[in-house]
Amino acid sequence: MNAHEPELTTTSNNHGDDVQATRNLAELLGEPEPIRHPDDVQWFTATLLAHPVKAVQTAPVIAMVAELLDILRDDHTSDQQAHHALRRAVRWLRIFTTEPPGPTNRHHPDTGRRDYVVSAENLAAAAASRQLATTWLRGTPQAAIRTAPVIGVVDQLHADLQYSTSNREAQARLRHAVALLDVFVTDDRTAPQPQ
Repeated sequence: MNAHEPELTTTSNNHGDDVQATRNLAELLGEPEPIRHPDDVQWFTATLLAHPVKAVQTAPVIAMVAELLDILRDDHTSDQQAHHALRRAVRWLRIFTTEPPGPTNRHHPDTGRRDYVVSAENLAAAAASRQLATTWLRGTPQAAIRTAPVIGVVDQLHADLQYSTSNREAQARLRHAVALLDVFVTDDRTAPQPQ
């Protein structure tokens, strides 16, 4: 099964027909094929969209904190650069500390009902997560949006919007994705513009 497609459990023939019609429409519109992302990115995107608080212990979040620690300890990083990195990190990490009000479906098909524990081996192999952290804290928002975890969020959201079984579920996933993506847009708006 493709990691970006939810398991289809139909309770009636009409629901299955609706899902098939959605897939056929996506194919007619020439929608892009889902991208196969590393396991840490898949877990991060699915968990972020379904339940941001659980995403706290995923590789991209841990890598962001590790990269921030490296920057704060680096004697060759200026105070201004360190402060800028800290502001960016806090803005990014704040997403994982709050849940929107109201009930949502907390069990995304890709996460199941299990927790993903990031071992030292998993974290060492999470190159895409470390790339996001480094690019976001040391680089530019424009470069950060092209890293696998950010693309993974958009890719997973695309699938969720097509295949979610309820409007409430789709809206919750959209809310979580926009919260993350807004960090990159907001930083871009507040950054000094080149003259």
